[in-house]
Order: sequence, then structure tokens, then C-alpha cells
Amino acid sequence: DDFEAMCAEVYGKYLLGMVKYNPMPKTSEPKELGKLKTALGLNNLLVGEAHAAAAQEWYRTTCYFTPEEDLDDPEHPDRQAMDKFLFLTERALKQGDETN
Repeated sequence: DDFEAMCAEVYGKYLLGMVKYNPMPKTSEPKELGKLKTALGLNNLLVGEAHAAAAQEWYRTTCYFTPEEDLDDPEHPDRQAMDKFLFLTERALKQGDETN
């Protein structure tokens, strides 16, 4: 259980890095996350929990310090990062057959 939790944390940190350091999505990134999921031996539940934990951390570090009008602006890097995070989460859940 501890090892699985550490693997999920690695996945979440990687996801946050993808979002933080390049807010523009790339078509290769969902596959990259899928390969990481496989390499770490994560099941769908652990991936979902990793995305939820990463979302909480991203919210804490970004939304508290970014004015709401900037988050409403589609051209603002923090808004782009938020959109990318949601895109990657939706794709990861779809890859795990967790959405319709």
C-alpha cells in the first residue's frame, strides 16, 4: 500500500510538472501519462486519486494567488494550465474506461 501510494504521488507530481512548465497541451501527453501509469503499475482508482490530489495541490498553489479575472481569461497562462489539467484528467479517465 505504501509503495502504491508513492507511485501515485510520482504520477501526480509528473502530471503537475506537465501542466506547470508548459500550459499548452500536446497530443502526445495523454499517451505519455498512460505509459507512466503502466510503468508505475497503477490501477484506475490510483490514477483517479492521483489526479484528485494533483488538482488540490494545483488549486492551492495557483488559484489562491491568481486573480479571478486572470483565470477567466483564456489567454492567461494559469487559465491555460487549468484547461490543460482538465483535458489531461479527462483523457486519463477515458483511457481507463471511467467516463462515457
